[in-house]
Amino acid sequence: MEFYEDLVKQEKDLLKHHKSSFKNIVKQNSIRMGSETVYSQFNATLTPYTWFEQQPEKIKVLLYEYYVYKINHKELEK
Repeated sequence: MEFYEDLVKQEKDLLKHHKSSFKNIVKQNSIRMGSETVYSQFNATLTPYTWFEQQPEKIKVLLYEYYVYKINHKELEK
């Protein structure tokens, strides 16, 4: 159980560290994707941006999961 909690904390810390740069790219470039967006589409849309392209795959996947979570949450509020 402790190992799992450590992994969750590590991912939260990684997300906190990268989230603001990611959000800036999305907002400044008016990037819009729906909740049905798959990872390959997400990656292809953001790869032209140097900051995103330079991130390790683990960070890209983490940002994808965060983005889809936020989109699903907003859609449920409607």
